[in-house]
Amino acid sequence: FDNNKVNANRAVILPIAKAGENKIAAILICGISKHLEFDKEYENYLLAAASSISRAKADIRSHEIALKQATVLKRAAELKSQYVRKIELEKEKLKSMIMQAPIAMCILRGPSFIYEIINTAYLDTLGKSRDDLQDKPLLEAMPELRDQPIDTIIKNVYEKGERFTGHEFPVTILKKDVAENVFFTFLYEPLYNLGGQVDGIMVVAMDVTAQVKAREAIQKQEQYFRNMSNNVPVMIWTTDTNGKCTYLNQQWLDYTGQKLREALGLGWLEVVHEDQRALSEKIFLEALEQQKSFEITYQLKDHTGNYFWHIDTGLPRYDDNDVFEGFTGAVVNIHERKIAEDALRKSENELSSAISATNLGTWVYYPLSGKINWSTRSKELFGLPPDAFVDYEIFEKGLHEDDLQRVRKALAAALDPELRESYDIEYRTVGLEDGKTRWLRATGQPHFNDNDVAE
Repeated sequence: FDNNKVNANRAVILPIAKAGENKIAAILICGISKHLEFDKEYENYLLAAASSISRAKADIRSHEIALKQATVLKRAAELKSQYVRKIELEKEKLKSMIMQAPIAMCILRGPSFIYEIINTAYLDTLGKSRDDLQDKPLLEAMPELRDQPIDTIIKNVYEKGERFTGHEFPVTILKKDVAENVFFTFLYEPLYNLGGQVDGIMVVAMDVTAQVKAREAIQKQEQYFRNMSNNVPVMIWTTDTNGKCTYLNQQWLDYTGQKLREALGLGWLEVVHEDQRALSEKIFLEALEQQKSFEITYQLKDHTGNYFWHIDTGLPRYDDNDVFEGFTGAVVNIHERKIAEDALRKSENELSSAISATNLGTWVYYPLSGKINWSTRSKELFGLPPDAFVDYEIFEKGLHEDDLQRVRKALAAALDPELRESYDIEYRTVGLEDGKTRWLRATGQPHFNDNDVAE
């Protein structure tokens, strides 16, 4: 300052530098006493005061920073404690969930896959005690897993952090020192630490051995059924609940020349003769609606294009709970029998016409049951109406009493396996309702079975 230019009211302005820096942090303005001379000593005093203020301010700032840092550290410690506690609570929840789960679960930690948490269902599934597994590495607790695919799979999950799901996976394990081949459906889920690295694996598993073996048994039965049905000398088929054909054996395909895809559903009707096709479908659909057995006779076209008579029978199929599952049936060639029956029926009709023309009565006697079948003419000759019931007792009641024993003797000789005489006799009848006496001649030929008993 220039003392010569200072007014009565004087002041000095001093810069306050930042501690350790050549920068102005503040300005110090001090009034100069009227009673003192502003000399070098006075100036040095004010500079020293400014320096002290600068150092004091730096100390205050330092303390403020330290206090702030301490506050931050304290808060960080509190947050860390809360976070750690939260993590511990989550771990406890996870452990509780695993321990109470009805399905096999465990937690494996570290690259050695040490058993950390194991629930009871897991122990029961493997047939192990807790002492067998707890806090032990996987391959130490279950050395039988070494060199099995499961060993490689779990290592890949740990190293790559990729989930793995196994479906009906075959594994050999020791239960009470006995090796058992079992099947598991399971999940390997990688677990991560705070650094984002895999440090464990959660295992969820279900023993599906029973289901796999049951399915294999069913498949074997189905294969056995198919092999058997393809080799029996009849055509076999099955349907679903809607009546759609789901299976036809090789015999059907070979006989009809149809491809399987052509015959499925209702395609089998295409090789039924058009004269019986509509009726066959009607009978089948009615049986389906009522879920009852059925029998259809139709002409079936073979692979050469010719038609032959067959009989198709179907039975409803039910599961263990009596729920309808469809039909199972068989088709049998009856062509020769059908032709023979038609020929026999034609012969019977011709014989009946001939008998009617000659005014003869016919009869069939079944000695084992005492039953007699009489034609209308035979009933008329015994004085009976066409709808009258007849049996052997009624036959004898219609005989004249003087001829009864003779008829019995002749009939016994015919039925005797040693004699087997032809039955040919004349006798009188007395009409059971009209009382008329008639002379008749009866002839017949006995038939014996393999045991020499007249039938």
